[in-house]
Amino acid sequence: MNNQLENKVPEKTLDLIINAAYGSVSLFEKIKVWFLIKQDEELKSLYKEYKATADSIHSLPHEEMPDYILERVEHSINNSIQVNENSFISDLLSIFLTKPQLVFVATAVVVGLMITSVFVKEQHYNNQYSQAEIELANKQAHEALLLVSKIFNTTHTTLTEEILPNRVVKPLNESFGYVNDLFKKGDI
Repeated sequence: MNNQLENKVPEKTLDLIINAAYGSVSLFEKIKVWFLIKQDEELKSLYKEYKATADSIHSLPHEEMPDYILERVEHSINNSIQVNENSFISDLLSIFLTKPQLVFVATAVVVGLMITSVFVKEQHYNNQYSQAEIELANKQAHEALLLVSKIFNTTHTTLTEEILPNRVVKPLNESFGYVNDLFKKGDI
């Protein structure tokens, strides 16, 4: 590669050209590189050099890695991360990491459903009740509240007259009596 030219080109532009040559840029960045190399012949030659290198690297045959190396790597990863292979979170994480297009589509569907639910309104039914139905419902609600009030009053009476005096206060008084008997006045 031409080191003098690489030293003249800003690092950001050089990175963009290298990534474009290797095919790992977005459409917008490809267009940006296309405009850059259209305007500058030196950048065009630099791009062609990196593109030739990238093509030669991509044309190298793939070698199969031995199984024992893969098993060792998998074992060390499982030991360091402690991932349960059957866990929902690891499955979801693998989808996010390996299939960004699927994640984009799923996100677009969810956002579309949310927007649709905001704009599509349900019909609200306006029920018209007759005066007799309203009076009957009012009477039934009044009777239900009276029944609840009666239950609360009975519970209050039972609690204050039977349970608290006999089951709480009486044992407490007895226990205080025992404590007083054990510690006579002046013993403490």
